[in-house]
Amino acid sequence: TASKAKAKESEVEEESPKGPSAIMTFLKDRRFHLVVGMFIMLFSFALLIAFTSFLFSGRNDQSIVESIWDTSIQESGREVDNLLGILGAVLSYFFIYKWFGLASYLFLPVFFLTGFRIIYLSSPVHLGTLIKTSFYFLLWISTTFGYIVLSVNGDKFLAFLSGGIGFDSALYLDNLIGWGTPFLLLFLLLSFGIYFFNITKIHLFAPQTSFDSEAEMVIPESITELEDETEEE
Repeated sequence: TASKAKAKESEVEEESPKGPSAIMTFLKDRRFHLVVGMFIMLFSFALLIAFTSFLFSGRNDQSIVESIWDTSIQESGREVDNLLGILGAVLSYFFIYKWFGLASYLFLPVFFLTGFRIIYLSSPVHLGTLIKTSFYFLLWISTTFGYIVLSVNGDKFLAFLSGGIGFDSALYLDNLIGWGTPFLLLFLLLSFGIYFFNITKIHLFAPQTSFDSEAEMVIPESITELEDETEEE
């Protein structure tokens, strides 16, 4: 009888709904959200320091970063000039030199406002719009700078402007449409402005018919008013 009672108790426990797991409870904890939000905001400031330092020390740190697996991390950290040490040099090397060039600065507001949104549950700008806009200009700016670097025969000194992705994108467009590349980039910029600012009319080079018709309507009224005044006198 005792064994049957224990079996029934175990069956009841199995049928009863299970509570949230420890991992889900930890992830839903508001304190965890605050820690993650603060980390993301501080990470954006760290990237700002690392990126800006890379503009001055990137050429010297590049060889150290590329040979980081051949030496110890401590030795590499003593040789780099980046203000955030070897970590800042590696992050800047990939974000700016290998990927998107100066357009990588667009990651900073995205990271900062993401952390801000997590902490304060609100954001001064719509986060989804910011992410989509930043991604668009991330590609557009890096490709535009890539075309500039390509126009000066791919000078490695200017490679930080476009990054590897921007340069390769510009090279692909140049092989595809040649001199049409800058016109395509300009067209993409204007198209974005039309959709983003909801432009429905373009007054550039438009005929001035409305102004002429208004003038024709105003002049007769002014003449009739003058004639009425003279008749009353």
